[in-house]
Amino acid sequence: MQGPSGEQFDYADSDGKEELAPPLFYIAQQLRQPSLAEHQKRRFVDRGRLQRERFAPLIAFWWPFDDGAPARAQPLWYRGRGKNPVVAWRGSWNERDTLYFAIKGGGAGVNHGHMDGGSFVMDLDGVRWASDLGRQDYESLESKGVDLWNTSQRSQRWTIFRLGADSHNVLTIDGHPHNAKGLARLVEADAHGAIIDLSPVFLPGEVRAAVRQVKLGDRDVEIIDTVEGARPGSMVRWAMTTARQSPQPARVLCWKGTANASNSRRRGRASRFLPSMCPHRPSPTTPPILECAR
Repeated sequence: MQGPSGEQFDYADSDGKEELAPPLFYIAQQLRQPSLAEHQKRRFVDRGRLQRERFAPLIAFWWPFDDGAPARAQPLWYRGRGKNPVVAWRGSWNERDTLYFAIKGGGAGVNHGHMDGGSFVMDLDGVRWASDLGRQDYESLESKGVDLWNTSQRSQRWTIFRLGADSHNVLTIDGHPHNAKGLARLVEADAHGAIIDLSPVFLPGEVRAAVRQVKLGDRDVEIIDTVEGARPGSMVRWAMTTARQSPQPARVLCWKGTANASNSRRRGRASRFLPSMCPHRPSPTTPPILECAR
């Protein structure tokens, strides 16, 4: 799930670094599609990864030699099903400046899950504009006595900034955490977009229905969020995180309903069209409750 920026879609407790994956060489060989392992070949420049991967020697037997057969065009979108479904799109496999967008359903109610039902990442012009901060090192939390593997609704786990809803590109209502047992459902997906039912990730009684729809353009993504049945006066928070640790971090300035993002090389814009009676303003992320959370 690597984008053109070189960064992974590191949702839940996954690692943002790409690792050497020997089975991909086997799959490429068996399917006679050497291009499936092309990006993995770049991992050989990192000898440290070769030493850490115990199955690396098997690559010598699985190397997908080009037999002269015409290369198959690789699909530009992918859908993963299950309790934690993921959908990803890209404009090209060869252009670094192409659009890449990935979004997920699921949420906290799976093993190693975060409160990230409906969260997404986006690359454009080689920059990771919308980020997932990924997991926090387990030892940094467990050594401080954090009850990390208790996944009940009031668990200390959800006060960790990277694991709770506050750090993810999701909707929240009145600053409440997501439902720890709720899983957003992928309703449909195709080459042009997807629809995700977010209703299960909210606490009982918070909404009657909530849906996130995405529509892909050549160089833009439209995200349409619909919330029904929320209590009058509720504050619905729409969030998009950009990570300073990224190789090309983006900075965001919000003004009159438009978010202008830029980094040292590129600029981008995100607009929100809201009724005039619906106040909107940028809001800071909540500081970590625990000193060891970062």
